[in-house]
Amino acid sequence: MGEPVKIVDLARRMIELSGKEPDRDIAIEFTGIRAGEKVHEELFGPEETIAATPHPKILRASRPPVDPAWLDEELAELERLVEAGDTLEVVAKLGQITREPKRVGAGAPQEVTNS
Repeated sequence: MGEPVKIVDLARRMIELSGKEPDRDIAIEFTGIRAGEKVHEELFGPEETIAATPHPKILRASRPPVDPAWLDEELAELERLVEAGDTLEVVAKLGQITREPKRVGAGAPQEVTNS
């Protein structure tokens, strides 16, 4: 991931790299956070278990496996939609399967700190 970078410094550098001068050729305008924008990045999901690795700056994230019986049912439904030629339903179903998979033994997430 690297070191954090201020967006204003990044903007100034990009303007300079384009051969322009910040604030003279191109104004930098501060508009604030808009709806839906993130203040910080979340690296791990709520169902993930976080474990340490031999390297202090690398963590291992894992999730419970997908329920095979559920997956078989969903794939059968997806196959039926494909055979019926229902493209919009295929896309919607595929999105639903990937966004909300049913997992086996999903429990509370655990976090590990490297100390």
